[in-house]
Amino acid sequence: MAEEATQEIAIRSRKTPRIANNMLKRARDLFELGKEKEIDKTMLDSLFSLLEIDSMGLTNIDYKYLRLIGEKLQNSPVGVETISMSLFEDKQTVEEFVEPYLLQIGFIKKTPRGRVLTRNALNHLGIKNSKRDMEQDALV
Repeated sequence: MAEEATQEIAIRSRKTPRIANNMLKRARDLFELGKEKEIDKTMLDSLFSLLEIDSMGLTNIDYKYLRLIGEKLQNSPVGVETISMSLFEDKQTVEEFVEPYLLQIGFIKKTPRGRVLTRNALNHLGIKNSKRDMEQDALV
């Protein structure tokens, strides 16, 4: 296994051993099916594309969460109940599995009025001129 491949798994696994082990198992499966001589970054890129995991470790549900707030709600503060209903996910799933990593990487903030995206999240998603972004720019 190439050194750069191990780094890529560490980043995309959110530095969580359970997730890293699952990724390693999927990489091994892909390796055994393919004709490659080692697990390298190129092979992992195709694996992560299949698994729908981006370069920061964000998954499909993370993107749904971020786009809901950033695009549909124009980054207005929103409560977790509204988020969970809109995503058709259990509130506990959102609070325990989706939000912790987004908070850790600085993509969301919990405010007294609800959850909002940070400028880093808006930049990552390529969202410009959201209501909240324009308000923050006016304050600066």
